[in-house]
Amino acid sequence: IAGIVVSSGIPAYAKTWNIADGDITVKGASDESGNYNNVKQGEKDFEKDEGETVITGESDKNTVTIDTSEGNVDVTFDDLKIDISGKKEGDGSGKTEVDGSGKTEGNVSDETEGDVSGDSPVDAGKAAVTVQGDHDAAIELDGANELKSGSCNAGLEKNGNESSGKLTIKDDNDTKGSLTAEGGEDGAGIGGGYESGAGNIEITGGTVEAVGGEGAAGIGGGVYGPGRDIEISGGKVSATGGSYSGDPRHGAGAWSEIDPDAPPSNPNHIIISGDAEVEAKAGASTGGETAAIGGGIVGEIPNDALSDDDHKVTGGSLTRYDPDGKKMEDYSYDRRTPSQPEQPDKPEQPDKPE
Repeated sequence: IAGIVVSSGIPAYAKTWNIADGDITVKGASDESGNYNNVKQGEKDFEKDEGETVITGESDKNTVTIDTSEGNVDVTFDDLKIDISGKKEGDGSGKTEVDGSGKTEGNVSDETEGDVSGDSPVDAGKAAVTVQGDHDAAIELDGANELKSGSCNAGLEKNGNESSGKLTIKDDNDTKGSLTAEGGEDGAGIGGGYESGAGNIEITGGTVEAVGGEGAAGIGGGVYGPGRDIEISGGKVSATGGSYSGDPRHGAGAWSEIDPDAPPSNPNHIIISGDAEVEAKAGASTGGETAAIGGGIVGEIPNDALSDDDHKVTGGSLTRYDPDGKKMEDYSYDRRTPSQPEQPDKPEQPDKPE
């Protein structure tokens, strides 16, 4: 039995929660024995999970909330697939006409009741995974994980006004675990939702693909939101900003402000280091580019942040593409250090006499 547990890839003593059984909230806690997770699923009360919390399964309606307001949270995603791109906030079933008047059920305020236009908060979707709180969260990637959120939300959402702690995405098996995170319209792939910035994010391993919705960053801010304090120090990471052809102000970081005390060489503190392999593609937007990573005023990883003598690609590699998919040679770098120095070719040896 022990052999089976070890070989499965799921840690011994881990408890596995299936997203198909209902919404899951993982809340950090601590006592005299140390940190642990409290886990709530569906209508059940919180349950102390002293092992490693593993979340798996598939759902087109249920979501995960990681709450670090009272302590750090460590969780493993193992072949977790959530696609709620078609669900609305409220009852989760989309707009429902109540009485023929055009009014909708669900989360409808007095100001928006009856307004079913495309810009209405009534149209806000749900986030597949949301991180909240001022402590730290770590997500271990096992298997193939896919998160796809509804409009106004990030695929893996970490809004700056709701989460000030650090989010670490990692893979103890290097790049064998994967995550694809796709934001809905106006939401980043990983980071902020509508009008929300994001930061304090690090990726240390795994194969990660982050795709921003219209006008949002791949990793960083949602529409009108800045992206700061993002470091990729390991793994294979692809980030794509969402294109937008409307209002030229509509884009990740379009209204962001740069900290006056930040160094001019890297105002948003975006760093690529270690042995990370990063691909970044900007989204096409009227009046500029939508950020692949970050959310600076112009969007993308700002050219001036990576083109002076103090490069912020301190290790690993960065390959950048413009919105047309053309490689930007002047702003792509490869600073990887081979694990072993390259050996010189050995001289050919003469044939031995028979």
